[in-house]
Amino acid sequence: MRSHHQPTPSPLALWCLRHLSDPNSRDHLVGDLLEEFEQRQQQDAAMARRWLWRQTFHACGYGIRRRLQGNWTVHLLALFGVLILSPTLVALVYWLSNMDATAEPLWQALLRGDLHVIVLSTAYWQEAAKAFGQGASLGMFINLPALVWSGLVLFTLSVLFRTTTLSARTLLLWGYASAITPYVIGSYYIGVTDMVPTAIGPLLAFMLFAALYLLPCLAIAGVVAQRKGLMAEPS
Repeated sequence: MRSHHQPTPSPLALWCLRHLSDPNSRDHLVGDLLEEFEQRQQQDAAMARRWLWRQTFHACGYGIRRRLQGNWTVHLLALFGVLILSPTLVALVYWLSNMDATAEPLWQALLRGDLHVIVLSTAYWQEAAKAFGQGASLGMFINLPALVWSGLVLFTLSVLFRTTTLSARTLLLWGYASAITPYVIGSYYIGVTDMVPTAIGPLLAFMLFAALYLLPCLAIAGVVAQRKGLMAEPS
């Protein structure tokens, strides 16, 4: 016996609409789509279901783009900083703190301030692995100039967030720029001046620790800002 009950919208389509569409217009959107679906299914149920799925794809695609728009740069910087760059910087701290002698190419790269060249060297990672086996102390990870710089950057960003219309996203991008600026400027300065090795060491430490201190703080701030809905640019 043929059933004459009216077809219902796909539960999966409804779930997608209620979880992936733009949250700012989600309730009205779902209501309008269901209302039109009921009208369409009276004429052709199969076409109504296909129509609803097309609308679901469009709405969810738009919602996902809205969530990612403008924030993907911050998220990628956070992932890169925490998962890749921060462990690399920690390895450099171990290596520099326990280094008595090193290969000549690595020493020359140090004198040029080219830490980015060093971390691409197989010889460096072999030496760094040995350095990890020599233990660590808290003093290895304390650099007063970098602490002051990091504190000033975070304080400035906090003040700007409270007193200006700049979004959290914009301020976080400024923060990431501030984290790498000491390295960029320091590397350039070492390369164009004839600094003695004893003067290069403190500058390298500042370049290294400024990024090491700021990157995790900015990543955490980005997560908090995202959860509180503060990443959007003010209208």
